[in-house]
Amino acid sequence: MRLDDLRSDQIAEIDKQNLLDKITQFPAQCEKCWEEIQKLVLPSYYLIINKVVVLGMGGSGASGRIIQDFARTYSKYPILVQADYGIPEFVDNKTLILAVSFSGNTEETIDAFAGAKEKGAKIISITSGGELERLSQKFRLPYYKFVYPSPPRTGIGFLFTAILGILKRLEILDINKNEVLAAFATLRDVNEKFKPTSPARRNIAKQLAQVLQGFIPVIWGSSFLSNVAFRIKSDINENAKTAAYSEILPELNHNAISGLDWPEELSKKIYVVILQSKFDPQRVRTRQDICSQILTKKNISHKKLLVEPTPTPLSEILTNILFSEYLGFYLALLNDTDPGTSEEIDYLKERLKGK
Repeated sequence: MRLDDLRSDQIAEIDKQNLLDKITQFPAQCEKCWEEIQKLVLPSYYLIINKVVVLGMGGSGASGRIIQDFARTYSKYPILVQADYGIPEFVDNKTLILAVSFSGNTEETIDAFAGAKEKGAKIISITSGGELERLSQKFRLPYYKFVYPSPPRTGIGFLFTAILGILKRLEILDINKNEVLAAFATLRDVNEKFKPTSPARRNIAKQLAQVLQGFIPVIWGSSFLSNVAFRIKSDINENAKTAAYSEILPELNHNAISGLDWPEELSKKIYVVILQSKFDPQRVRTRQDICSQILTKKNISHKKLLVEPTPTPLSEILTNILFSEYLGFYLALLNDTDPGTSEEIDYLKERLKGK
């Protein structure tokens, strides 16, 4: 199958829940959320904090981890992501807690929320409703509620931008408003390059999807894109219903790089994507080049990939998140699988009820 040959009705036959429409709305999600976050009432005493913990699983946790990478350069405060039950022991009344759950019913996040409340932390919730909204109202805690009917993974524009906007407003992220708005403008432009109407010769998401078809992708990320690599892996898992994995540079040079002596039949199924950032330090670039040489010697298919040169780290992050969504979607089309379903996740949640 060639993606350029697919008509809109053929795409709709595979994409039964019209996930594509949600993906194309990613830039609009970000802009809408940014405007709404400016109106959110936040207590002045929430400025008195010395650390941040983001509670979240799946796309919520991924948004927090991507912000965490960004904050290493743009914040003086430590930011941790808690993707689990419970709460770290260090949480206290000077900890800002961002409880993030698309549905508002993520049980790990609800459990951690309760622990944070007991410790007297300053809590803000980000959700579309559910138990998280109820608890926020019960305890009179600030929360941002968005209305967006879609699978959680295609609502990442709200999740990511809400975290970004709240941290900016509380002076935790040192980022200029104009930089944010410029990043949104860049995002609108690159969105046109990734859409199905953009031919493969100019559409890097289509190009990579067709390269990866039939392979197990392993995504290597670094610098600002360390956890974007995890997001790409997750979009491939959830949309294309296929195995994918991720690693972080330079950490993988101290472990994973030694684990490449796979059986020949497995080596032929692996494809490593070395995700590059315009803002990678020179030593990281050198490591990428050496890793490429090692992969070549091991006969492992791979490529170094700079998705789109952008002027700022934030615009690069947002562009790569959008690229990830389209990549997973195009792989789903090539695999002839509905990208909107999540049967195993739904089954697991159902089985957990009442346990």
